[in-house]
Amino acid sequence: MDADQLSVLVLGNIERTEMRRVAEALVADSPDLRIVRLEGIDAATEHVRQGRSFPDLVVVCQSWPDEFPRPQVDQLLGLLPLAHCICCFGAWCEGDGRSRETWPIALRTSARCAQSRIHNLLSALRNNTTPPGFTASRDEAFEFDRPPVAPVQVGDVSVHVVCQDRPLRNLWEDVLAQAGCHVDSSDETQDVIVYDVDPRLESSTQPLRDLIARNPESRVVALAGLAHPKDVDLLVRCGVSSVLTKLDSNQALVDAVLSASTHS
Repeated sequence: MDADQLSVLVLGNIERTEMRRVAEALVADSPDLRIVRLEGIDAATEHVRQGRSFPDLVVVCQSWPDEFPRPQVDQLLGLLPLAHCICCFGAWCEGDGRSRETWPIALRTSARCAQSRIHNLLSALRNNTTPPGFTASRDEAFEFDRPPVAPVQVGDVSVHVVCQDRPLRNLWEDVLAQAGCHVDSSDETQDVIVYDVDPRLESSTQPLRDLIARNPESRVVALAGLAHPKDVDLLVRCGVSSVLTKLDSNQALVDAVLSASTHS
């Protein structure tokens, strides 16, 4: 094994369909990783105590609430104080942050958004920088997931952001402007429209259809809270070009806008 490879310990069932992005993130970096897969925390504890490996990164795939009880989580974090950890939770676990606090908030991310978090963690470890630890705040984790985007040559791409949440709209507009897009606040036809479907997707679909009908030359990138597969299917049927979650990275938003503009 290459001594420069990072050691990654994967716990839980990564084969589930909703964990696809977790698997894709690890596969993309697989030449530089030593990956060990185990079923749960008890197996991981035995593995580490026997000295078989000491992971740089622990990736936990949580498919249902309480799959990993709090005492086991505390045991894992105490056993590996120098390792970094991420809990990628599935759809059944989305309420855990409100109903229970098994995992520290800074370590949790939706499995649908895990790709960018894993990429950022691996980049930080390779560059000997310090990712947020398990005591980090939600804001610190949010900032870590959204590093600044580099300006790119986007040509004359105009973007209009439709979002009722002003701070969030300002954030998206700033990200797109920094990437080189021309952000226009007018409701005239633009190359790409970034559309916030929240707070209620069901009540947003008709206004979205009307918007697309009024702007047949524009492509629409939709953003939703967590973008369940059924929500993505509904939005695609409405006519959007792509769907992102609001927890996706800044770079993912820029890439989606640029991709949509090339197909306009």
